[in-house]
Amino acid sequence: MTKNLLNINYKILTIVLSLIILASCGSIKSTSKVKAVDNDIAEKQEMEFSFYFIDGNKYKTLGYFPEAKTAFSKCLEIKPNSAAVNYELANIELYQENYLDALSYAKKSAKVDEDNIWYQLLYANLLIKTGERKKGYKLYNRLIDDYPKDKQLMLDLVGYYSADKKNYSKAIDLLNRIESRFGVSEELFIQKEAIYSKLGQQEKIVEELEKLIEAYPDNINYLGIYAEYLLNIGEKEKAFNTYQKLFKLDPDNALAHISVGKYYLNIGDKQKAMSEFVEGISNSQLDIKPKVDLIISLSKYYKKYLSDEEIYSLVNLICETHPDEPNGHALKVDYLINRKRYAEARNELLIILKTDKENYLVWKQLLIADAELIDYTAMYDDSKNAIDYFPNYPNFFLYNGFACEKLKKYNEGIEILEAGLDIIIDQPKLKIQFLSSLAEMYYKTKEYQKAFKSFDKVLELDPDNISVLNNYSYYLSLRNEKLEKAVEMAKKAVSIEENDTYLDTYAWALYKNEKFKEALVIIEKAIAKGGDKSAVIVEHYGDILYRNNKKEDAMIQWENALKLGADTDKLKEKVKSGNLVD
Repeated sequence: MTKNLLNINYKILTIVLSLIILASCGSIKSTSKVKAVDNDIAEKQEMEFSFYFIDGNKYKTLGYFPEAKTAFSKCLEIKPNSAAVNYELANIELYQENYLDALSYAKKSAKVDEDNIWYQLLYANLLIKTGERKKGYKLYNRLIDDYPKDKQLMLDLVGYYSADKKNYSKAIDLLNRIESRFGVSEELFIQKEAIYSKLGQQEKIVEELEKLIEAYPDNINYLGIYAEYLLNIGEKEKAFNTYQKLFKLDPDNALAHISVGKYYLNIGDKQKAMSEFVEGISNSQLDIKPKVDLIISLSKYYKKYLSDEEIYSLVNLICETHPDEPNGHALKVDYLINRKRYAEARNELLIILKTDKENYLVWKQLLIADAELIDYTAMYDDSKNAIDYFPNYPNFFLYNGFACEKLKKYNEGIEILEAGLDIIIDQPKLKIQFLSSLAEMYYKTKEYQKAFKSFDKVLELDPDNISVLNNYSYYLSLRNEKLEKAVEMAKKAVSIEENDTYLDTYAWALYKNEKFKEALVIIEKAIAKGGDKSAVIVEHYGDILYRNNKKEDAMIQWENALKLGADTDKLKEKVKSGNLVD
């Protein structure tokens, strides 16, 4: 601010600020009624109040809430009973989910200005939000009496009543009041339908539909809904007559064909049902949503009437009728994945991605399909493409790193996982997966200390990570490093789960620590749990037997390891010489 501006007469500045406030009031409900300047407040204080009030609104608009609260608090120091300021503070506290503080400010604003509907409404909402429902409902009803033409006020209270089982009847009564005041409407029917559905009173829904049809006789969609509800309450003949009426009004109504199909299913005529479904689904003029809803309904409620293949034929028909509609292909994908038909699902996902490349869930499903198909080349390519569209989603980096490991592209895998690790925020489980995969690839590229450091980080996050406990122990044993730590980790892994792999690691760590007798006890447990089918475990068994001076038994196990497919020069030398080769 320049020196000239600082020298502006206080009176002129006060007038300017007052005009600014009045201009801003037009777009801000909360400032619709700024009070006249109190005669008792000095001119300078009035100017300060205006400055702080404008600053508070500016900071609130920008989302700088601490600064806004500070500015509004300064206002309250000058005018403690300002309804507008208390209202603004209540809104800020509400946004920050400080409900009790919000209630306190809202109460003050509502008390000071009882004629301002916005102050009263905020107070009523906060009363309900903080558990003082009776007071809140009472205030809402007073506002409804004061503003009888405000339909939204009544609907808001219906929303509160509908969320509370004890007040369903009040919600219905209020909806009936709205109906008597504003007339029958689909909006009100939907609200009543939701409540009556929760109460299991489908007959009441039928009654409401009859009122709706009487009010809107030209709306044939209501006839279709009416017929379906008639079916639900067992009025099959009445439902059929309603469908006939519907077809007379609109012979090509695709939605009616779908509804009639459900009618035929209910009376056990599958052939006619399928014919009606085909008629409705093949009509491209009908939106895809009711067709998708039909498949969901058939899969959930009509499985005893239709086979999987019959339902799938309808899914295919939806895709043929709406070839460019992603929702149809997404429906087909879900159907195929649920039946473990991953190759077909993958083809559909690729079709969706042709027109919807920025759909995160589709990319995720595609990579799951790649994993199920054990197609690591496809996973590598697909995850790279996914990263291009979602560079801030670490999951796709993990898939790519996993594919790199399987394809032995270790250095590339390390690079992608390190990049993905940097963008993980507050996802400890995902971080564990990254660190575990990195550790494996570091080990395979002979960056042993990096591998062990990554394993340590995993165990800091998840001390009972059985896979890491096992692998880390085994790698330390192979390298003859920190052998006591190797034993402790392997022992812990076995205490969590005792299988042939973990027992073998434990035995091998004991062996490396030259605890041969203990190692023999453990390796024999591994053999008993299926380890006799693993060439590695059987060879370890032979080595441990040899160290326990059971050389003939050791030779038998080495030969068994050869038969199981082990084909190392070391093993061949053991069999040939009958001696242990370290």
